[in-house]
Amino acid sequence: NTVNVSGSYDITINQSCTADCLGKSCGNDGCGGSCGMCMLDDVCVGGACVPLSEAGDTCESPFEFTLGLGTYYANGDTTGASNDETHGIADCTADGKGGDGPDHVYALTALEDANYLVTLTILDDDIDLALWVTTDCAMPEEACLMDSDSPNFANSTEAISFAAVADQTYFIVVDSDYTESPLMDGAYWLEFIAE
Repeated sequence: NTVNVSGSYDITINQSCTADCLGKSCGNDGCGGSCGMCMLDDVCVGGACVPLSEAGDTCESPFEFTLGLGTYYANGDTTGASNDETHGIADCTADGKGGDGPDHVYALTALEDANYLVTLTILDDDIDLALWVTTDCAMPEEACLMDSDSPNFANSTEAISFAAVADQTYFIVVDSDYTESPLMDGAYWLEFIAE
């Protein structure tokens, strides 16, 4: 048949992804989904929920953990936390406004030199959290590396990135510029990517 042998047509190609949560209770499923979230005060390491330290509200008593290369997760809720850590508007290098609200502090000790990307996902439409990182909470004007504090509601995110040096401890602070409820505190999810 030599009639109607040419013409336009549409073709759709879908690439499938098979989620992999075998042996995992938390973390990424490899397809953009989750294998589960850890309880409060736990961090997801290698697909398992591992307890952090008991505190987490100050730099003197932070949630402590060490990280090598890879992706790690933690989740928490700043409801009931106090405003222990803060920095001035000019202390960090991004768009921050200062951190005057309730906070959680994660003390991350790098196992090797790596570039870290930390993403804070805010789980409540009515709150506005911030994120910043420093090597010395007592002197943020000298030691704050970066912050992210853009106006965000409705399940938005904040993200910071920094180059980590092996055996150095970095204090990652989940904070808020607000000092009144319901804006200042609530549930969040943290993702740490080191590569």
